Amino acid sequence: GTLAGGIAHDFNNLLQVTLGYSELMLQERQPEHKDYADLQKIYHAAKSGAELVRRLLTFSRKVESKPIPLNLNRQIVQVEKLLRRTIPKMIDIRMDLSDDLAEVNADPTQVEQILMNLAVNARDAMPDKGRLTIVTKNVTLDEEYCRAHVGAKPGDYVMLSVSDTGHGMKKET
Repeated sequence: GTLAGGIAHDFNNLLQVTLGYSELMLQERQPEHKDYADLQKIYHAAKSGAELVRRLLTFSRKVESKPIPLNLNRQIVQVEKLLRRTIPKMIDIRMDLSDDLAEVNADPTQVEQILMNLAVNARDAMPDKGRLTIVTKNVTLDEEYCRAHVGAKPGDYVMLSVSDTGHGMKKET
C-alpha cells in the first residue's frame, strides 16, 4: 500500500500536466479541427489514469473515503462494463437492478472495489462455467428482523446482493 501510494502520487503529478495541457489545447480548437478528436482521447485517457490513481491512493489509505449521495445502480452499470471485459465469457453475468432504487451515501471507488473483489472471487470459484448475479432493491427492516440480527436498526435501506454458482469456500476444521 505504501509503495502504491508513493508511485500513485508521483504518477498523478504527471497526469495533471497532461490533463492541463490537453484541456488548454481543446479550448483553443473547434470540434471540427483535425486534432480535436485526438486531443479528446488524450484528455480522457489522462482522466481515466487520474481516476485509477485516486483508487490506488484510496487503496493505500492515503486518501480518505468520501461518501457522496450515489445512485448505486449507475455505479453497478459502470462496473458491469469492466466485468464483461474481464470475466471469462463462460460466466454469465446477470443484473437484477431495482428501477426505483433509493440513493445511498457511499464512496464510489469503494463500491467499485467491493464489486470487483467479489466478482474476481466468484470467477475463481467458477473455473469452468457459472453465473454471477448482482441484485439491488429497496428493503425495510422491521423490529422483528432487527431483534434477530445484532446491530441492525429498523428502517428503510438499499440492499446489494452479489451471488454466484461457484464451489464456495472450504470448511476450516
